Amino acid sequence: MDIIKEKIISYGKEHPKDKNMVIAALAVIIFVENIKKAIRLRVGKRRLELAGGENMYEYEEQSGGYRTSIRNVEYNSEQVKKQLKPVNRIVVVPVAVVCVAALTMTGLTGKLNLPSKVSASESQNNLLVGEETEMNSQVQEVEAEVVAKTETQTQAYVEENVMVDNDTLPWNLILINDDYAVPDDYDMELVYIEGKQVDARITESLKEMLNDARTAGMKCKICSGYRTFQKQESLVKKDVAKYKAKGYDEEDALRLTYEGVAPAGHSEHQTGLAVDIVSYYHQSLDAAHADTKEAIWLKEHCKEYGFIVRYMEGKEDITHRKAESWHFRYVGVEAATYIMENDITLEEYLEEYITNN
Repeated sequence: MDIIKEKIISYGKEHPKDKNMVIAALAVIIFVENIKKAIRLRVGKRRLELAGGENMYEYEEQSGGYRTSIRNVEYNSEQVKKQLKPVNRIVVVPVAVVCVAALTMTGLTGKLNLPSKVSASESQNNLLVGEETEMNSQVQEVEAEVVAKTETQTQAYVEENVMVDNDTLPWNLILINDDYAVPDDYDMELVYIEGKQVDARITESLKEMLNDARTAGMKCKICSGYRTFQKQESLVKKDVAKYKAKGYDEEDALRLTYEGVAPAGHSEHQTGLAVDIVSYYHQSLDAAHADTKEAIWLKEHCKEYGFIVRYMEGKEDITHRKAESWHFRYVGVEAATYIMENDITLEEYLEEYITNN
């Protein structure tokens, strides 16, 4: 199911004019997932009534477990099978017809190709046994993905307007992105803080921010600090291998990887000025992390300590990275305050800074 969704979303990025068709195709998948969830709940309730149990936990112990697919359910008696038969006929069959029709229409367009490792029959089965998720949140995620940047740009936002000379910028404003690499002669003093290395010049500010966050009840954890070129390179290779295992070719795997991982030599982590800070209770680097109280607190207060949320939602066409609620970059209090209060990126700030100086 995830492979199909990623392929459809990838198509949407490359063909933004077909946004409505992409959203419709994904909506069918989401609809099926939610129908399946409703069916399971109804089946469980009906079997519970026929089994005479007081609650689902008691029923599960008696029956040996609740199955996740109607066709795989082990019925306790012929009576139960007879009672549930109308559910299969009335609900499952129409849903299956809708899925087959959707897949047929997709095939006729000749535009949305499934990964080579997934057969048509496997894809249809996947539609009926997909993961359980909430429809509303998925639709919002789908729209966000489809309207995001269509492809990795060849020039950075700042370079289109003004040229950046990192040698003339203050150390805290150095620009590192797809077009501006870490200088070969870049040097820093690294120190450890909570098991991670960072530039010594940001240590006190980072400690103060973490201490104040914890005093406010936040459970924060640094999950990444300074990285070597070799470490960044290994992260890129790991993600490329992950996407290739899902059926993407080398070019697409690399493109998708660079949406979330900077190329080796172009990562802020290699400067020691960036740290990834996560919630202790949600350490997955995903979109849901932005909703944790820790991410919300840090986004609101990081400017007070000289940090910014480097990759913000809605700025992907400028930063060339997906939103990362956990990635904080030190730029100094003055710059951080201006950036966060005006909801701009470091690239946009530097355009103004260089123009005015």
